[in-house]
Amino acid sequence: MNCHCGSGSSYQACCGRFLSGEQWPETAEALMRARYSAYVEGEDGFLIDSWHPLSCPSQFESILNQQWLGLKILAVNQGRLGDGSGSVEFVATFKVSGKVETLHEVSEFVREQGRWCYLSGILKQ
Repeated sequence: MNCHCGSGSSYQACCGRFLSGEQWPETAEALMRARYSAYVEGEDGFLIDSWHPLSCPSQFESILNQQWLGLKILAVNQGRLGDGSGSVEFVATFKVSGKVETLHEVSEFVREQGRWCYLSGILKQ
């Protein structure tokens, strides 16, 4: 099975290893892709674990009635091994209540204690 994130790799070789806890993403982009796959798989635990403690909501529930259709990475700024921060601009497409919607966001990531985590997102129109 191809990975939900659209990388072209198998799920297990790509985001599956992160969601299973075998490894942690080494770049901000890899974490972005893994978070998208976590939404597809309903892995709320991974989403919370990958959120920065200062911005993680105290209660989090993914939308139950949505079907994720695809992820397109538009831009990546920094977010590599030697960086302390980075951003990923993406468009995610999903269907909810029979209507196709898009989420266009620039996600900000920081490296805390050697691990990338999601800090915040700025919605784009």
